[in-house]
Amino acid sequence: MSGNFIIEPPFGPNRAFLNKGGVMSHVLDGFSISGTFAFASGSFATPSYSLTAQEIASGAASSLRPNRVFSQSVHGAQTHVEWFNTAAFSSPADGTYGNASRNSIELPGTVSLSGSLSRTISFGETRSLEMRMTASNALNTVQYYGVSTQINSPTYGQVTSAAGMRSFTYVLRYRF
Repeated sequence: MSGNFIIEPPFGPNRAFLNKGGVMSHVLDGFSISGTFAFASGSFATPSYSLTAQEIASGAASSLRPNRVFSQSVHGAQTHVEWFNTAAFSSPADGTYGNASRNSIELPGTVSLSGSLSRTISFGETRSLEMRMTASNALNTVQYYGVSTQINSPTYGQVTSAAGMRSFTYVLRYRF
């Protein structure tokens, strides 16, 4: 699910509240709050293992699938060190193909909220000053991305990358 929003508080001239003038009417006029959000479950990945030098020499030219150990659950601790249960897969015997199914490992999902607070001050009909503060990843939620699903990799089962942390951008714009 994803979406965006824009909120203009109802304060100031030509608004529902504090519309009769005065200091507070002008202080609270021209504000806007906007943002985007995304919530998604993770996609799926297929476990694999790299070929040995002997297998490559025999003419095989791609990665193969490991065996699925059905006595172990694929669901793991979901931490950055062990996203899924690495004991759920094992290397097949030499010269055989593994039985692990496609897309059997669920990868991390997404929880993202970015937003901005802005204020526009008008100076007549054609001139205005806009001040804006934008926060990307406003909740500072860790967004895991790459997970190593290659059984003979030193990072097997680990999260290998993450999205950027919260950041702020400030804009001052004069329109004429």
